Amino acid sequence: MDRRCARRIERRASEGGVVEDFGFAAAKYPIVATEIGYWSGPRANPDAADYGPSIVNYLESRGISWIAWVFDPEWEPSLISSWDTYAPTDSGKFFFSAMQPKTKN
Repeated sequence: MDRRCARRIERRASEGGVVEDFGFAAAKYPIVATEIGYWSGPRANPDAADYGPSIVNYLESRGISWIAWVFDPEWEPSLISSWDTYAPTDSGKFFFSAMQPKTKN
């Protein structure tokens, strides 16, 4: 996905347009959002600082499954920074945490 496409999705999400685009269908059909992710560090879009939490909260609140992108340090937006260490990027840390089971106290 190029940056222009990602910006359109971010803008649509912030305007509530995602509901119009596909969110409404989750009430009737199983939906999976694939290849979601975001850049962090110097390439980060400052207007999308809360993209990870926003998109995951939106999807999970509607019962929409999701798949983070990409487990490869040479593709972007990468979840890991190295094949040697598998060290997570900032977005990798976020999605790793978001995939953990929710516990009830």
